Amino acid sequence: MLNKPQGTVSRFCAQNGIMFPDTHPTMHEGGPLNQAALILLHSDDWASSNTVDITKGLKISSDSHMFLKMSTGNEPIYWRAFFGLCAWRPWQLDKELEGKFPYVKNMWLLADATDDVIFNYDGEDQWIKAVDLCSQQTIDYFF
Repeated sequence: MLNKPQGTVSRFCAQNGIMFPDTHPTMHEGGPLNQAALILLHSDDWASSNTVDITKGLKISSDSHMFLKMSTGNEPIYWRAFFGLCAWRPWQLDKELEGKFPYVKNMWLLADATDDVIFNYDGEDQWIKAVDLCSQQTIDYFF
């Protein structure tokens, strides 16, 4: 999940003794699991002590001092912070995408993500942009 705002980064940082500028104020709900997990989705130009590549151009970080590091101005070009996460059992997502029993085919809309859709919109606006992107990529594929 990317589009559900949930508080501010600066308020979270203040509660943890970090003076963080209010330049990127929104925290987001990352999913219903492990609500204590703090995760940063960001561009690949930056890393912290617990950073992993997830795809070309994007990384995920999750460690106790990433916001302290960022509060000094050392931050990625694009980023979005989350509490909680979504997860699937091993191979579950693959089976859902393929429509293998007990899942139904075509339950997911798929698109190649863009930094614009991931980082520049929230809420319903982000959902609309994502659906528009998926629609355009589908049309481009067939025509």
